[in-house]
Amino acid sequence: MKLYEGMFLINPELDENGVQNQVETIKNEIIREKGEIQEVHVIGRRKMAYSIEKQSHAVYVLLYFKVDPEAVDTLRRRYHLDQNILRELVFLKDKKLPLNEIKD
Repeated sequence: MKLYEGMFLINPELDENGVQNQVETIKNEIIREKGEIQEVHVIGRRKMAYSIEKQSHAVYVLLYFKVDPEAVDTLRRRYHLDQNILRELVFLKDKKLPLNEIKD
């Protein structure tokens, strides 16, 4: 298994419970692929650089997880089909970036 970092932009129209449910859905997809969740950071609602699906804000979620490389494409397809995930970016990570180094 390799370490991956995922940044997810979640629909800002979801309430707090909806966001938590969406984070659990993302985590459950990784676990379904026999992955391990390392860290989850709900960064919060932020303005995006450009509108996506008529939304100018999104709830940003940063996730570190370990999974087999073969499962990443499957995860990306599943996330792409989820209407509450506006965008996702998953890439191979050699080390975790401390959360305090993420700039506003």
